[in-house]
Amino acid sequence: MHTDELKAALLGRYQMRRTKKQKAAFIDWACRYAQELGIPAAIEEGGKHFCARNIVFGDIDRARTIITAHYDTCAWMPFGAGMTPGCWPVIVIIELFQMLFLLPILLIMFFGPANRHTANDNTSGVLLVLRLMAELGDRPGVAFVLFDHEEIGLLGSQAFIKAHPQAARRFLLNLDCVGDGKTLLYTGSKLGMKMPQAKRLLAAMERIAPESGFAAVSGSFPKWLYPSDQMLFPRGTAIAALKGKRILYLNRIHTHRDTVLEDENIDCLVQVIGESI
Repeated sequence: MHTDELKAALLGRYQMRRTKKQKAAFIDWACRYAQELGIPAAIEEGGKHFCARNIVFGDIDRARTIITAHYDTCAWMPFGAGMTPGCWPVIVIIELFQMLFLLPILLIMFFGPANRHTANDNTSGVLLVLRLMAELGDRPGVAFVLFDHEEIGLLGSQAFIKAHPQAARRFLLNLDCVGDGKTLLYTGSKLGMKMPQAKRLLAAMERIAPESGFAAVSGSFPKWLYPSDQMLFPRGTAIAALKGKRILYLNRIHTHRDTVLEDENIDCLVQVIGESI
């Protein structure tokens, strides 16, 4: 399946992945795609109160590198989400503001109507994982996971860690919101950023990103914070595409304005990751 076909399918029939029925249709399609590539796929269910259905591609128990993204999509929100990973005072202000509206936000997250527009969050990450499966699927030591229930509290990645405690200690690269923004942020735990894979990836990003019109920013927690599934993993790292220079942010996700998924972003990251993993 060509890139254009993948993107058209993900932004068409499979763009909403919130209800059980929507997720089931996507899972079936993704597994058929993996089968075409000759990559084994397994559906793993876990979780006590909210059943998460993670999709695991490849031999997870032998993997030295695990590449992930969350495939679930969020409820519609009336305002765009903004992030400033490297500006702690602004983060504190935003968190205090959100706490004032905590109950309404939680009610929308769990019970609100599905957002029909999910191009960046996280259709972009899913598209990148599927592209990388075609590029790296035959390399030994690499496996892929699409997590469920990231949007309601990283529940899918929690279930994965419970099912695979040994694999959860290996190097992990999480791809979340990579389609809209010209500043590529690479961050993670201190252990994760010291891994050989992380060093190769960072070197490739710093070389390739400027050639493709992107800025590259990196650093481990607590200098940078990006809230996604990788936070639960001792050697977890993440890539996101953001806007801005001194203050980095996302301004469309969770709203009807989340319609941007740039081909240049995906192509650049396929090259970066393909050369380093």
